[in-house]
Amino acid sequence: MDIKKIEKYWQLEWENQNVFSPVENSKKPKYFNFDSAPFPNGELHLGHLRNYVLGDIQARYQRLKGANVLYTTNFDSFGLPNQIEAEKRSKSPQQHTHTCIELIKNDLQRLGISYDWGRVNSTSTPQYYHWTQWLFLELYSAGLIYRKKSDVNWCENCQSVLANLEVEAGCCHRCQSDVEQKNMPQWFIALSQYSPELNDSLEQLTGWSKRAKKWVKGFIGKTPGSIIKFSTADKKAALNVFVPEGYSVADVMFVAACADSPEIMALQKMLSIDSMAVEGADLTSATKRRRKHGNDDRAGIDSGIKLIHPVSGVLVPLYFVNYLSAETGPPIKAGVPLVNKVDAVFAEKNSIPVFPVSERELNHIEHVVSEKKDYYHVHDWMVSRQKSWGTPLPMLECDRCGFVPVQKKDLPLKNIYDQPESGSIQEFNCPECNQKATPVADTLDCYIDDVWCFLSAELSTDKTFSLENASHLKWFPADHYHAGFDIYMYLHLYRFIGHFLYKQGYTKTPEPIVNYFGHDMVLQDGKKMSKRHRNSQSIRSLLDEYGADIIRVAMVLAANPDRPVRWSEEGLIRSEKIVFKLHELASLILKPVEHDIDTSDLDEAIKKKLENSQLKLKKEMARFIESYRPGSALQALEKQIKEVSRIFNLLEMKCLSIEDAEYLKQYLRDLCIVYSPFAPHVAEEVWRLLGGDGLLSQHSAESKWLVDIGA
Repeated sequence: MDIKKIEKYWQLEWENQNVFSPVENSKKPKYFNFDSAPFPNGELHLGHLRNYVLGDIQARYQRLKGANVLYTTNFDSFGLPNQIEAEKRSKSPQQHTHTCIELIKNDLQRLGISYDWGRVNSTSTPQYYHWTQWLFLELYSAGLIYRKKSDVNWCENCQSVLANLEVEAGCCHRCQSDVEQKNMPQWFIALSQYSPELNDSLEQLTGWSKRAKKWVKGFIGKTPGSIIKFSTADKKAALNVFVPEGYSVADVMFVAACADSPEIMALQKMLSIDSMAVEGADLTSATKRRRKHGNDDRAGIDSGIKLIHPVSGVLVPLYFVNYLSAETGPPIKAGVPLVNKVDAVFAEKNSIPVFPVSERELNHIEHVVSEKKDYYHVHDWMVSRQKSWGTPLPMLECDRCGFVPVQKKDLPLKNIYDQPESGSIQEFNCPECNQKATPVADTLDCYIDDVWCFLSAELSTDKTFSLENASHLKWFPADHYHAGFDIYMYLHLYRFIGHFLYKQGYTKTPEPIVNYFGHDMVLQDGKKMSKRHRNSQSIRSLLDEYGADIIRVAMVLAANPDRPVRWSEEGLIRSEKIVFKLHELASLILKPVEHDIDTSDLDEAIKKKLENSQLKLKKEMARFIESYRPGSALQALEKQIKEVSRIFNLLEMKCLSIEDAEYLKQYLRDLCIVYSPFAPHVAEEVWRLLGGDGLLSQHSAESKWLVDIGA
């Protein structure tokens, strides 16, 4: 069997017959299956393979169940890496990105990924980023956009601001240059305003795995507690001290504070405290320190300020520390070393007295006035970037009126590479005073291009597409989203935009994703396989050597999605046997035979055994795929194929009656259906050889298979 020839043939056949486009106005239930967007800055590697194969298995399985499936993705095609790489190659980012998109598209098609390619968008096209800019303006109109000076991560080599996730141990993750802090004006989305809503509604996502919800909940980082006032020793001022839930105010032995929080800075000024000692102690707030050093070493200095304990009346010290943040809070927090190990270490390190709480003090707690307060780890989203290859930020700067939004009728504000003369800048008049106004030079963080991706499925097929009519979009929300566990930040942003658009009346549901399980990473040499770690293995080289079906099966068989994959060549050998075995069994039946006999080796007992094992397999397949355990499904298939092979080897094929030969052909046709989500090319080929009706990839629950099984 020439597997690569077979794969090429069926890929062309599927494309020519437009097999994977959903049927318009179908009465079948819709199923919108969406993969996380590939970033087109080079070819795909094995770290990407897992995501797209898992997505394809789900799409093909849902088609078998009788759903009208739309399966697609987008190309997340803006961003600094493409700009830098293009400059190295003396190309425009546009040219380089287009080349990479074609490479990735070719790889995905060779893998047999069953996208409706007519609906795969690129975020760097004016047609797409028109609506990214529209979304920004909607957020601006709702009062969720603001501009302020902020300390940012700056890479001098890349000449760009970096997100916190792009800084590793104080260095740029792309070029490994030192990252410095710069105070620059930036544009922000008030993401933190949605933290309570997104946290409290998380448990309503019944289609999400517990692990996924746990990670997102941890990212939101709700810390409940109470605010209790601690007066200074001279009673001239008081501080609002946060006591986390589960701790008693009686246990407070010191108070920790972020030195650059507004409340502390006001206190320092009022008490005429010399700030030089604080500045010299490198007590940068937690957020800045993590950007700069990539660690969480806790340090602090005694401010010299004493606070009156509201229960015992004793004086407790106020420490300026580096592990609290004015951005996310709490900026001032109670230190409870008797019941908190981290606080105990800090107290010991700084020789802070720790004493037991008396019964009398415990009895006075109820008289302490407190106010319930929750803090969240998520801070506002800085969305402006100082790079050219990105969605232009749709704001104008007018000498008279300041910053004003571009009018929606003038969208899209085009990227310089999309101008009639590349590098030119569109001219505008201020919509308020009609004087000349200049578009701001900033572009948007490429994350914002991706956050509305689930609404973009009809962008390329509907000439009247508009997010203003999003409530009429047929495919939203996504029934299943496929991505790794490490994209919890994206998940939070997707939900933020979903809830925002719902509140504005544009969508019928606030949640953009119905089902999300997530998958673990692919490991090579003990590390996550990625271009960043320089340990990635090309998919193209494996496709050339083994073909698509074998590497698809090897990836899925290596581990269920909730476990990491440790890639090995041994897995390819095992998978090759599974893929080839179906074709070998079909070949046995299709050999020329003499059927003018009165007896047959295929008695009723053998038939019953085959039928029972087949039914068991179908139920296991449905159960495992529905619960996002395709590796277990493949293990069940592997076990079944070995048993079938054993039975076939016991039969004398030339002694089969015509009726029994046809029975075994039908049995293998059913087995082709089981194979098809995992090894679609070989399954399609064997289906044809055995006389299957039409294309297997268009087969659905109108057949006897999967009826009442996957429900």
